[in-house]
Amino acid sequence: MSTSASTADRPEGARPARASAGRGAGGDVAFSLLRPLLGGLGRLRRAPLATLVPVLVLLLPLVPLGFGIDLVLREGGSAALQGLIAGAPRGASGVLIERPDGAGAARLVALAVLLVVAVALAVAAGLVGAGPTAQDAARGRGGAGAALRAAWRVWPSIAAILVLQALLLAAAAGVVVLAAVLAGQVRFQLTPVVLVVGLVALGFAACRLSLWPAIALDEDRGAVASLARAWRLTRGEPVRVVAALLGLLLAVAVPIALIAKLVSFVLWRLEESELLLLSPQAIELWSWALIPFGLVVAAALWGIGARELVRATGSRPTA
Repeated sequence: MSTSASTADRPEGARPARASAGRGAGGDVAFSLLRPLLGGLGRLRRAPLATLVPVLVLLLPLVPLGFGIDLVLREGGSAALQGLIAGAPRGASGVLIERPDGAGAARLVALAVLLVVAVALAVAAGLVGAGPTAQDAARGRGGAGAALRAAWRVWPSIAAILVLQALLLAAAAGVVVLAAVLAGQVRFQLTPVVLVVGLVALGFAACRLSLWPAIALDEDRGAVASLARAWRLTRGEPVRVVAALLGLLLAVAVPIALIAKLVSFVLWRLEESELLLLSPQAIELWSWALIPFGLVVAAALWGIGARELVRATGSRPTA
């Protein structure tokens, strides 16, 4: 695929980038905050299976990662996590929860790595499974099978780069936390300031860079060139871009949270009236039963929304 596109080849809704200081240089960014969400919902309405099936299949690697996370938690990770949050110095008298030792710290690192990899793979599933390659294949030949085969061909390389990117961001977050702890030793109030500023800045960077797979697949660019282009395209109004992306997640998280509260309320009333015999754990599980479905939908919306944002910010260069 050529890295440039003529006017005839440009998808409907795409805007040409200006050659100089326009959109391609990170200039004026004007788009509706609802555009990614509306584009994603429209795609889900028109082709639900072709959109969700590839995402669901690409999310399957989260299953062994979930077992790994559970294993680490059961093998001392849970106690180490409690010690990190509420532990007292080891060896002190009357201590109920001690801070993690060397083995506990290693388990916490393993837990953090597994969680970061899981998040990166979830993002990769959405960006690839509902991204340009899968969407175009579904439109061209039709069906979820064509979309899945197209997504599966490009998923390994993009997932590997996203995992590496997520690990680097996690390492940077660790540096921010360490800097916050050291700053707190100088002045106590500096700890939350350094944490908020540092972690928010990293979150903004992660959201802006998350557009690169859509650029790479839509324009046949390499990873490094796509990362640089994603950063330039979102330089004009980064807050607007990040708000549009986060709106995709809120559009899924808020309804699921409301449904969970409603289901929990109904089940508790039924249990109190003795019409049902359910344990508190069972009620919680039933309340959050929609979370797996919500994860698939959120990942798909993120993938479609990323392409919509790339188009809105004028990602396609002029011919």
